Amino acid sequence: MRIIVDVMGGDMGPREALRGAIEARREWGLDLIIVGNKPLIDKELSSLKREFDGAKKKVNGGEQLFSDNGQIQVVHAEEVIEPSEAPVQAIKRKPGSSLVTAVRLAKEAHGDAIVSAGSTGALIASTLMILGRAPNVDRPAIGVVFPTADGQNVLLIDAGANTEVRPKNLLQFAWMGDVFAKNVMHCQDPRVGLLNIGTERQKGTETVKSAYDLLEHSGLHFVGNVEPRDIPFGVADVVVCDGFVGNALLKFAEGIGSFFIKVIKDEIRKSPVEEVCALFLRAGLARAARRLDYTEYGGAPILGVAGTCIKCHGISNWRAFKNGIGVAKDMVCMNVAGEIAKAAEKTLQVDGFEPDRSRAKAERTEEHAYD
Repeated sequence: MRIIVDVMGGDMGPREALRGAIEARREWGLDLIIVGNKPLIDKELSSLKREFDGAKKKVNGGEQLFSDNGQIQVVHAEEVIEPSEAPVQAIKRKPGSSLVTAVRLAKEAHGDAIVSAGSTGALIASTLMILGRAPNVDRPAIGVVFPTADGQNVLLIDAGANTEVRPKNLLQFAWMGDVFAKNVMHCQDPRVGLLNIGTERQKGTETVKSAYDLLEHSGLHFVGNVEPRDIPFGVADVVVCDGFVGNALLKFAEGIGSFFIKVIKDEIRKSPVEEVCALFLRAGLARAARRLDYTEYGGAPILGVAGTCIKCHGISNWRAFKNGIGVAKDMVCMNVAGEIAKAAEKTLQVDGFEPDRSRAKAERTEEHAYD
């Protein structure tokens, strides 16, 4: 298996992405195509090799961290698409950027999956324009995995790709989430919930109420409306919403997790006695912090495109990149893209589902959706 990694898009520079890629190669024996500024990448790889080889005596009695398990190929791409740039214009203006080059390499079958921490809009737009949508999929969506109190995880879909949706889009998001939950999260019969302001059937916008009707007859394990406050307690395995609501919820969750950890630290530091007691709780607190750490869950899959693409957080460290590559590996192994195409076909059989008849018109609309 060969994974294509764009190492230039993240806020932390290429070093963290490269270390994550090397760790992934070491653990899973993957072949890698590293895309970015080759002189800079070669310099960082040499530095990392010295760092890893210098530490080898401390690991497993001499195991070399920078092993030769798997191959690394570097593809030069000097340009970088910045988050502040309008996505579609940037793609056209910078066809040689690391992000566009990575997607094009996947299109030309040089690799099995793409991992990038670059501009979300540019990554979605480039996958649509270059890879295209999976058969029968109207709109791709971003999925994000959250931890829950019962030790399981929940997939939120859509987390930012589509700010305006139709009921049929929410239905397809549910099917795509069901496929991901079964194949990557290992849920045998994923419970699918519809994000709403109340659990009552009559609550929500007309779009959400119409989506409820479609989901009820979809054949999925639909558990009805889900309130945001219940998501952390595992009431559903897949929670469906539009990208505006999902992205707002995602960013609030990121903030509340950091806030929670900061409050605990600040309160403990107010009392010397509590600081001493905290020493005995250190292991438990570390486990709790790890469950809330986004780096443990890798990147966010872009579901519904004709291929496998993982979007890592812009501030991803090496561990997040490694786990993002791991998610990409699992998706390729389980043929998630192919299974989504099959699932999308099932939506055509649901009463009330009306597919777009003018695919060309829809694609022209999507091309400008991320301007």
